[in-house]
Amino acid sequence: MKRVLVVNYHEINTLPPVRNLVEVLLRNGHSVTLITFDKDEKYYVENKNLRIIRIDTHNTSLCRRIADFVVRRIKLKKLVEDEMKSNDILWTTTDFTARELGRVCFRHDHVMQLMELIEDMPLIPGQKVLKAHLSEVGKHAMKVVVPEYNRAQILATWWNLDKIPTVLPNKPASINLSITVPEEYSQIIAKVKNETRRIIIYQGIIGTERPLDPFIDAVSELGNEYCVYIMGNETDELRRLKEKYTNMEHIPFMRPPYHLIVTSYAYIGILSYKPVKNKEHYSDLNALYCAPNKVYEYAGTGLPMLGNNVPGLKYTIESFKMGKIIDHYDKTLILEAIKGIEYDYLNYKKNCKIFFENANLDDIVGKIIGYEN
Repeated sequence: MKRVLVVNYHEINTLPPVRNLVEVLLRNGHSVTLITFDKDEKYYVENKNLRIIRIDTHNTSLCRRIADFVVRRIKLKKLVEDEMKSNDILWTTTDFTARELGRVCFRHDHVMQLMELIEDMPLIPGQKVLKAHLSEVGKHAMKVVVPEYNRAQILATWWNLDKIPTVLPNKPASINLSITVPEEYSQIIAKVKNETRRIIIYQGIIGTERPLDPFIDAVSELGNEYCVYIMGNETDELRRLKEKYTNMEHIPFMRPPYHLIVTSYAYIGILSYKPVKNKEHYSDLNALYCAPNKVYEYAGTGLPMLGNNVPGLKYTIESFKMGKIIDHYDKTLILEAIKGIEYDYLNYKKNCKIFFENANLDDIVGKIIGYEN
């Protein structure tokens, strides 16, 4: 048994890979202390080997955030140092987490997990001169962990790492479609369950870097046979889509794992990634080598997929024959792809399940922490 301190400087209810990690560690008998944002205290797992320490999210006032910045970082570092007196491994889950802890990571057996493709980031938000030097944190880590093969190769080159980072797929640790649904989601579940049209669903971040117009336009040509459901938080892009289209339905963000119940009622799942010049600190290559939770969430519910031609989708969806890839955003190509999926639907569905079962999270996590079952 290993005692693992998982530090997640992020809202856990919006980051399924962290939930998956905790579940995998616990079901393999390890002890987990989780430090995380959990704004509404809705993350709960009943397990005697799990202890949760919730930390405050950023204050909404800009002046207050600036005033608290240094104090918050010092408090987090002290908390981690204190907790590591009774833990074996420090596991940071995001770039922000690694930045906040900095050299604290050097003093422990550290697993550095990155959810996005990133070379470096500002040490202090709002300026571009002082860098966090994440490559140094990575070089001192016992393992660097990323969710996709190409990202592992790119990061090893950028950071001049001795070892290629380990790939830990963004796969749900388990899928249980029989769980009791909270009352707040009962009407949503009833709506999709009673939908008479075939649902083509998109779930996730709704923004211009994930174009949905071509898919909605194409489905509008199919009359009452199909409909589009979009699941995710309210954004400017979503508001634009709502104003433009009358043939799409919006489902608000649902906490994992309840969103998968909605997914299970869909007929086809959309994945759409368009590389853009990134205003954040993430690489412009991030969308090209995407590693969506959706690929495994769709696959795990047996949902054939429709995606665009980027490596992160082509070499999963197409290679494993789980759906169709369109060469570019074109209404005719999308309609042909939908009909192609429809024609061989059961085989695509079967291949989704094979793909999902192919990744063994228990083995991968066990090897990362040096404990194989």
